[in-house]
Amino acid sequence: MLEANPTFKGFRLTDLLSKIIFWRRDLSKFFQDITGLDPRPFQKEFFKEVQELKSKNIVIVAGRGIGKTLSLSVVALWYAFVLSITERRPMKVVILGGSLTQAQICYNYIMEFINRIPFLQEHLAKEPTQKEILFKDGSWIRPLPASEKSIRGHHPDLLIIDEAAQVDDDILFAALPMTSPSPFARHIFSTTPHLGQSWIENIWERQEKYEYPAWKFFNWNAESFLPQAQLKILRQMLPEDKYRSEIQGLPYTAQGKVFRLADLKKCREENIRQSEEGEVYAGIDWGYYPAPTVIVVAQKTEEGWKILYTQEWLREYSAEVLDDIEKICHSYNVITIFTDSTDKGENLRLSAKGLPVQPISFKAEKSVMLANLRMLIEQHKIKFDPITQQRLIQQLIDYTYNSKRNDDYVDALMLAVRSNPIVQQYFDLIDILREGITRRTSIGEDEDRKREISNVFKQIRREKLG
Repeated sequence: MLEANPTFKGFRLTDLLSKIIFWRRDLSKFFQDITGLDPRPFQKEFFKEVQELKSKNIVIVAGRGIGKTLSLSVVALWYAFVLSITERRPMKVVILGGSLTQAQICYNYIMEFINRIPFLQEHLAKEPTQKEILFKDGSWIRPLPASEKSIRGHHPDLLIIDEAAQVDDDILFAALPMTSPSPFARHIFSTTPHLGQSWIENIWERQEKYEYPAWKFFNWNAESFLPQAQLKILRQMLPEDKYRSEIQGLPYTAQGKVFRLADLKKCREENIRQSEEGEVYAGIDWGYYPAPTVIVVAQKTEEGWKILYTQEWLREYSAEVLDDIEKICHSYNVITIFTDSTDKGENLRLSAKGLPVQPISFKAEKSVMLANLRMLIEQHKIKFDPITQQRLIQQLIDYTYNSKRNDDYVDALMLAVRSNPIVQQYFDLIDILREGITRRTSIGEDEDRKREISNVFKQIRREKLG
């Protein structure tokens, strides 16, 4: 921390000016002073690249919860507070996220710094809002949702795109020209690898074609600091693709068919009937002609899952489809309807009928839901009727990691079985990792937390082994 603590109200102006000059040359020290945390070696390397102002596009691919969003928040504040003073011009920063929530996480870190540190407060032009932090010299920081409408009219010096793999390519292409008027124009892309198919992941895979200083690439790998015993457990518990993306921070490109024909054959069961015991869920993939809207109704039992009903609509009017869905869900006593979140209008109209609708972002969750469905099929814990559900089975047979057509039934099925315990356990595991990494401690230092982590691992092992 600072010799003259910047959170202390008596921190003198001369102390601040000398620190600003020092921080301009050492962004890692700024991170340490603002957060109270010691930056890891990979963060120091990134901060050094940022402060030299050479590279125009910086790409970070990193494991989950490794501290990339916190690092980006410090860089944004460094631009607006330190660089603006040393370069004698206002610096403007836009934070774009895979969702507004993601952008707000980064932005809220900055708000926390300001609320805690008086000298930052003294340099504000007005009270910060959820839409803007404005400094007296005209510098500002703004969080924006990932939409073409939201990015119009903003011309920052620095564009930060957090979880860039979850931002649609068209929005990225529309956002990049935002910085063009600035002589300090720069883009920082940060992401945990998603499906291996995004624009930023493709650039990472072909980085030899993108030369420095136009581009600079970093990989933040949790293997560099997590204990070996912990890594061994994670390798056993996580699917290969999840370990590679969530821990190593590297894209995973899978090829070929997702589901083995031999496994699908063992999941067939004729005359499936609803049991008296067991929760019932529905998954809905909204379609746009020529793709159909599809519903899959599934019941969770002690043995696993069974598919009770499937239906598609192709040319029917929206009102008729929604009425049919309402009748189906009431008929099977569905407790939750998981829907594709992209069609907000249909989701709102379905919710207006009093149905328990829970929209799910495929962009954010598809890889986890697909891994869950694959596990259920490999363990033969899901049953389909080969007579009445032939369309679903055929799509499962044909489904590949790159499928973009004829996947409506599979998508609806992934949603229908989303409440499978392994999905929540996966998110619990990632939360545990995030907590351990953020705290800069090894996971399991206190006994209560250690028992909680052990229980998560044991439950995942039971689900994997059946």
